[in-house]
Amino acid sequence: MKLSLLFPAWFQEFGAYKHAAKKVSTFPPLNLCIVAAVAEEAGWEVQLIDAHIEALDNRSVADRVAAFKPDLIGLTCTTPFFGVSMELARMLKERLDTPIMIGGTHVSVCREKAFEDCFDYLFIGECETALPEFLRRFAGGDRFPDTPGLMTRRNGEIRYSGDAPLLTDLDKAPLPARHLLPNEKYFMGTLKGRKRYTSLQTSRGCPFSCVFCACELHGKRFRQRSVGNVMEELELVIKSYGAEHIYFIDDTITLKRQFLLDLCDEIEKRNLKFTFEGSTRANLWDEALVRRLKEC
Repeated sequence: MKLSLLFPAWFQEFGAYKHAAKKVSTFPPLNLCIVAAVAEEAGWEVQLIDAHIEALDNRSVADRVAAFKPDLIGLTCTTPFFGVSMELARMLKERLDTPIMIGGTHVSVCREKAFEDCFDYLFIGECETALPEFLRRFAGGDRFPDTPGLMTRRNGEIRYSGDAPLLTDLDKAPLPARHLLPNEKYFMGTLKGRKRYTSLQTSRGCPFSCVFCACELHGKRFRQRSVGNVMEELELVIKSYGAEHIYFIDDTITLKRQFLLDLCDEIEKRNLKFTFEGSTRANLWDEALVRRLKEC
């Protein structure tokens, strides 16, 4: 079975400022890399197209997808480019008789409000606990599985069997399938100049309720990867993919202080050289912690 995963070229929505938008917003689609890794573990052949970084219009993306001849197509979106994902899905529907699923922050929050007729499946929340079963049943010919976390539509009626359970042990998740990306194209401006970079997640969930945040995607239950598991991925992206800068996408990177200090010790021990950035709350850092992070 074949799966095409697509990240649309949303920078074109900025019109005259599209080139500036593309230059400052070239985030690797880590969520699609996770989906790809889960699918590859299930025995699927995966195509991953980051149309944003490759500056591909929808027609060019559709040409690549058609040449790949997938059995299933997957799209992702955040709120700003949900419309772009819909346009691409409609173009694919006109050219191919292939089911399309969509996931991502926007649809996980909006749910049935985002279930447009160009989509056959809407995936809500984290994928590791539910996607393998869906792919297994889909490969077996079941086009309307009642898999948790999956919203389907049959005879005009939307069906949903409830949220999928969160992944409790993050170390059990496969490492993102970055080998499917053009890693040499991702750069970010840093305090130390323009550097090749990637994003990386060490935890999920956040116990706080900041009004501006979409943390409900991963829930309030905080889950932390082990230091060893994170170091395996750090060494991979630095030594195999040439990453010089790491963007930690955790909601609150300093929530577990001892984890971060242990991570610093391992980075120092293995002599890994990179710069980094991440997000936290103003009440969850202090000068001693910042000094230790700077040393690493």
